[in-house]
Amino acid sequence: AGPHLLRALALLPSIASSTGGFPARLRRAHAFLAAHLEVVLDADGPHPPLLLALLHHTQLQHDAGTQPREDLCRVLCRPALFAHLYRPTLKFALFCAWRALDATPSRTDHIRRIIAELCSSKEHARHDYDPLGTLLKVGKFLEDVAEYQLCKDAYTAALSIATTDEYCAIVLDRLGFLGRTAGWYKEAEEHYTSALFLIFRLYPPSHPFVASALNGFAILCRRLGQYRKARIMFERALSIRIKLYGAMHEDVSESLNSLGCLAMEESEYSEAMCYLKRALDTRLALFGNVHPDVATTLTNIAGIYSMRGQYEKALVNMQRALKIERHIYGEYNPDVAATMNGVAGILLELARHSEAQHLYEKALEVRTRVLGPHHPDVAVTLNDLAVLHERRNCPALATPLYERALAIQQRSVGEHHADTAASMCNVAAHYVRRGVQEYSKAERMFACALGVFARKYGAHHETVARTLSHMAALKQRQGGSFVEIKELYDGALSILRRKFGRVHADVALAVGDCAVLCSSHGHTAEASELYAEAVRVHTLLHGPDHPEVVRAASARAAFIARTNF
Repeated sequence: AGPHLLRALALLPSIASSTGGFPARLRRAHAFLAAHLEVVLDADGPHPPLLLALLHHTQLQHDAGTQPREDLCRVLCRPALFAHLYRPTLKFALFCAWRALDATPSRTDHIRRIIAELCSSKEHARHDYDPLGTLLKVGKFLEDVAEYQLCKDAYTAALSIATTDEYCAIVLDRLGFLGRTAGWYKEAEEHYTSALFLIFRLYPPSHPFVASALNGFAILCRRLGQYRKARIMFERALSIRIKLYGAMHEDVSESLNSLGCLAMEESEYSEAMCYLKRALDTRLALFGNVHPDVATTLTNIAGIYSMRGQYEKALVNMQRALKIERHIYGEYNPDVAATMNGVAGILLELARHSEAQHLYEKALEVRTRVLGPHHPDVAVTLNDLAVLHERRNCPALATPLYERALAIQQRSVGEHHADTAASMCNVAAHYVRRGVQEYSKAERMFACALGVFARKYGAHHETVARTLSHMAALKQRQGGSFVEIKELYDGALSILRRKFGRVHADVALAVGDCAVLCSSHGHTAEASELYAEAVRVHTLLHGPDHPEVVRAASARAAFIARTNF
């Protein structure tokens, strides 16, 4: 009777929900499942439907406010579970169960036990699943839930049992991706370099894996601000993919999308739009109107319109992306939450504050429910919600949100991660706006963030320049000397001009800030030149009607009226 009972238990929740008896019948089904839990927990073999039922049961307990039983963690200690993660429903259920078991102390130990078992000789002898492939699935799952150290353990274990150079190259490429995601940039660079060394030796120059690895490494270089190097690799990957597949292929559209994002970061908006529209046309032709890749490209196009100040056009594209993702995934999905966040950001720029707040709060609810309360994406929405409250002149509501976002980043990715440093800058800038009583705290946080950025990216990265500008603005408020403040602004401008040239959004903003400094200290001639440069650069970038152009022109007009210079 054992196998029949197991099958019945596995089917009960799906039968209850499909017969329209939800939630009463579903609760009864799960109660019956709980009563026979020992039978389930002692069962051998993969039984994916049964595992799915168990995971749903764990999630139901969590949603009802009941702490799941400790022995349910044994479900997470089955390599067979991860071997079947190609099933989307099973993967999402495990995602929910992982969050539900967040307070269970042994959760991490169970994952480490899975990794150890998959590396053992006993598991190598099994034929029902592949240990190396399963370790990669374990790692990918842990990556998705932002358990980066555990993910690294899984990938390192996979590398240790890789028996060929081909497998080693695959795992090294995954380690490079992980390092890029987790902010371990030096490690990521080493792993990508090692992977490419093997890939170039193993495969011909026009192999798909060559293009894929080049594209991944180029994304890392873009994050590090190595734009020239990134462009060379993106273009080479695109060339390989067009040669292999022709222009109408999903990998070609990925390369076009990557080049569009790179051009956007370089403030080359016309070039970026050209690449992204080609990517969108390709994806629409390949996949139709309702596809995740179509939504991704629409989101990026919305980003260009936002940077140009064309917020209505940005909103149309972002809302279209959100509609596609809701159709594909439903409401409770990380990608849907990210796009909600994007729509809310555009509504904020349009001063539609109530609508923006509603969407931010919905995105926060989705991210907290799906990813858990300590995920970095939750911190992103908290930070954006704090910005909204500041725009509405409610700093008291903003402060705890900024501080909570920083606490999540410190817990999830650590003190020395670039995202934590960015969150520190947000909190410090908020403290500066709050007034003199918070200046000392802000100064310490800016200094700490500057150290993290310099170590992660090097002394000539744009994040270092932006932090120097923040520190200069703080020194101005503190009444620092002109020479000291000017040195900070000059340092920021030197980095930005070296990186981007003279026509870039960050350059224009720093020039405008420096103009204000010179004007306030009586350096009228220099201030006049800087105000004029700020207006010129903003106009070249955005056109005459952009809000930044209007702000820069108004500041220059006020300076001329004040000084007659």
